[in-house]
Amino acid sequence: MRFRMLVMLIAALFVAACNAYQPRPTPVQSPTPRPTVVPSATVGPLSNIEVEKLGLTMLAPSTWKAPSPLNDSSVVLSPDGSTDTSPTAGPFLLIMSGDSKFFHSKLSFPEGLTDPVDQLSALIKAMNIDAPEIGPVTPYEGAQYPAAIVHLFERGLERTIVLMNAGNDRWLYVGAQSLETYFKYYEDAVFKPATDSIRLK
Repeated sequence: MRFRMLVMLIAALFVAACNAYQPRPTPVQSPTPRPTVVPSATVGPLSNIEVEKLGLTMLAPSTWKAPSPLNDSSVVLSPDGSTDTSPTAGPFLLIMSGDSKFFHSKLSFPEGLTDPVDQLSALIKAMNIDAPEIGPVTPYEGAQYPAAIVHLFERGLERTIVLMNAGNDRWLYVGAQSLETYFKYYEDAVFKPATDSIRLK
């Protein structure tokens, strides 16, 4: 009898000891959101600048270089002042200004159209761009002049083209590009504020 009680006591102590040293289950934690990845070419405060080459004013990041002339009718706004607009270029805003004859000679710009949506639609068609990665041409809100916009996606890049009819046969072409991963960041911080602020002097 004593032996049986002793065995039961040892068994109870053994079970209690095992339970005491077992790891406690960790409470379920909600996953923490991934931090937003900010690109290296960060954007500082925007300031108003004059682009004498094109006879206009606009907002530009104070941490980026001044717009660099690409030719007599175009400038490029980029973090380091580069005029590279190739698919491997960093983020940039390309601004072209001219009349319909200039754009007709440079971009197969159809003559006789005044509505920006019609003109940009015809321009995209003339450039022979027709792929699922191209969105519809739609009116663009926020610019100083009647405008249209189209979104393009290619090889990890996102682009937009905004075409404005500034009146008196003056057109403004604004092309923006960055990696698709960062496009929303640059669109909010640079591309849209700069585009919306462009005004001919």
